[in-house]
Amino acid sequence: MSVNQPASKKPINKVTIALIAAGILLCLCVCVVASILAAVFVFNTKTSNVSPDGQSQGLDPTLNVPMVDSLESEPDPATQSWLVLFYLDADDPVLEEDMYFDLNEIEMAGSTDRIKLVAQMDRYEGGFSGDGDWTGTRRYLLTQDDDLNAINSEMVADLGELDMGSSATLVDFATWAIQSYPADRYVLIMSDHGSGWPGGWTDDNPKSSDGNWLHLQDLENGMAQIKSNTGIDQFELIGMDACLMSMLEVYNSLAPYAHYAVASQETEPSLGWAYASFLGKLVSDPGMNGADLSRAIVSGYINQDQRILNDAARQRMLTGFGFSDDAGAESVAQDFGTDITLAAVDLQSLPQLNDSVNTLLVGMKAVDQQKVAEARSYAQSFLNVFGDQYPSPYIDLLNFANLVAESSGDADVKQSALQLREALGQTVIAEMHGARRAGASGISIYFPVSDLYWNDDFGYLGYARASENFTSGTLWDDFLAYHYAGQDFGLGIPSRDARIPAPGAAQVVIAPLTLSTASINSGDTVNIQTDISGDQIAYINLVGMIKHDNRYLAYFIDYVQGKNNLIQDGVNYPGWERQNGKIHIDLDWNLAMDGVCADEVCAFALLNPDLYTPKPEDLQYFTEGWYTFGKTGERIEATMYFDNYGENQIRNIVGHTGAAGSVSIPSQITPKPGDKFTFLDTWWDVDSKGNITDSYQEGNTLTFGNKPFSWGSQLPQAGEYSIGIMVEDMDGNLTFQFAPVTVSP
Repeated sequence: MSVNQPASKKPINKVTIALIAAGILLCLCVCVVASILAAVFVFNTKTSNVSPDGQSQGLDPTLNVPMVDSLESEPDPATQSWLVLFYLDADDPVLEEDMYFDLNEIEMAGSTDRIKLVAQMDRYEGGFSGDGDWTGTRRYLLTQDDDLNAINSEMVADLGELDMGSSATLVDFATWAIQSYPADRYVLIMSDHGSGWPGGWTDDNPKSSDGNWLHLQDLENGMAQIKSNTGIDQFELIGMDACLMSMLEVYNSLAPYAHYAVASQETEPSLGWAYASFLGKLVSDPGMNGADLSRAIVSGYINQDQRILNDAARQRMLTGFGFSDDAGAESVAQDFGTDITLAAVDLQSLPQLNDSVNTLLVGMKAVDQQKVAEARSYAQSFLNVFGDQYPSPYIDLLNFANLVAESSGDADVKQSALQLREALGQTVIAEMHGARRAGASGISIYFPVSDLYWNDDFGYLGYARASENFTSGTLWDDFLAYHYAGQDFGLGIPSRDARIPAPGAAQVVIAPLTLSTASINSGDTVNIQTDISGDQIAYINLVGMIKHDNRYLAYFIDYVQGKNNLIQDGVNYPGWERQNGKIHIDLDWNLAMDGVCADEVCAFALLNPDLYTPKPEDLQYFTEGWYTFGKTGERIEATMYFDNYGENQIRNIVGHTGAAGSVSIPSQITPKPGDKFTFLDTWWDVDSKGNITDSYQEGNTLTFGNKPFSWGSQLPQAGEYSIGIMVEDMDGNLTFQFAPVTVSP
């Protein structure tokens, strides 16, 4: 009887996958995990609050709304006026059409005598061709208009091509708007790609030496200049309609300049925020305050978006994925919502949250750092913008604290985690997340593995500079220095020579694999057994490779399930049972290989596991490659995601644009018929000592057409194979063991 089994990929039996060996090579482009974009199946979207006993509580509707807010010197609600500024950096092929639609949604609300809606949009040349296919940068005073296909508001200025990635451009827009339309309350909503603490809002047309990317420092400097130019005290709200920006580091940068902020821990679907919904509420009730508006943004997210509610807009969006145009708004909204996150934050409460983080860190310093590394490994994580060679360093703050408290068993840490949860509840005034981001509580934090921490570009030096408002007011960077350099708190940035063995690293030993047979017929299974030694083991994977000449093509990878799976705040992680200090692996496998199909054309693709879960129906997979826009031929790195139920159909596609150094700027892509996806596959060269060298080349290409992409498995063809066990320790290091198998026809 098998004790451990790989996660069960559900095959489809209506297609035959053609493996074209000569052109198949895999991708090590930036691996990203993303929000669900499109399908017609119904998911349940839930949010989970954390009860006093640390357990997640499902709520319906999916909104956590404590009702305690206060503002000093508030204007009279009966007469107060608003100015809402929209900074729309649409100068790229992925988001141009989506932001243009957002501008039309803003028009559905329109300006009034008490509310002025002003936008600056920079469009891309060669992407979306609507509205006369204008490029460059325009300013609008948005007036009420129900037409979702054209901007009919007054164009205030045509500014030509501007660098929206320059803080000077942001300052000029905000200064002009505030001076032109003075109000009692000011809101700034910024839309584009985001990457967390490294920033975002990229624009490489025109190229400039002082712009093209808004780092956190650029954003802070810009906000300070806006205050100086206009004399305003603070924005009522700063919204970031972008990926990954709901981080404690980011909020500490915004705190001097706004009362409230709204952002997402995870990537956002391409449709963005539901502008007509929350702006319509503001128009109906201009007496609300920033907390009210922040909550309205969160509560209407996805399900009140006009790309969902409007039949024609929804049909156009789904056509690109190949789905029928009769999918209902409710089912599409539920599907889009499975991976989403969005949080409204009271920035005035950040000092208390920072204090609770400091208290937790003092307690964590006194516990076994291996337990801390374990919590980092299993905490709810979000899309990784730093490269496949590292696990994602963006983790949920509260889920991490709860895991540390659980794994350490330390009474002080448990009490500190409770205090942090209470402080977070005061800071996060509204929060929504999908069922597949169960451990999301509203705010993320950066906790890298050791190799990323010591990275020259995006490790401890760059992080400390970029997040200075946060690191100067908390002990987080001090704790990371203690964790990875053994340095006491308060001693500043450690030297590279101070590096110590990472607490999460393990000396992993995988015993030679024992196979029931070294030769099988296609359709038969082989039993695989081995013992694994090592204390800090995070995940175990089954790996399949096919030999081609003197090289091996990686064609299969999936999680091996722990015998005793564990759960914290809805997040599953493996519990490894040990016998005499070793993890025994005993599983059966038929060496099946994966592929992706478009219409009746199928191609080999390596499907990587995206979520550890004991439930096969909840499994998610992704494949990496290049996305080509049919209209322009432009190509960008991309990752395609699939579900593991029903027809195994595509969930969403995430493109990676605007890279600065090794950081990827992700955004979800809405495909159009004629667009293409080229799979990139991995070849491994194994020397006589078992050392592995990766090489990556392009594989096959599929074109989006009349049916949605789907994935499936087929039995292996005749040939020479290699079965492998791959172990990842709690510092992201990998260890392998392989054994050969021959498959006969």
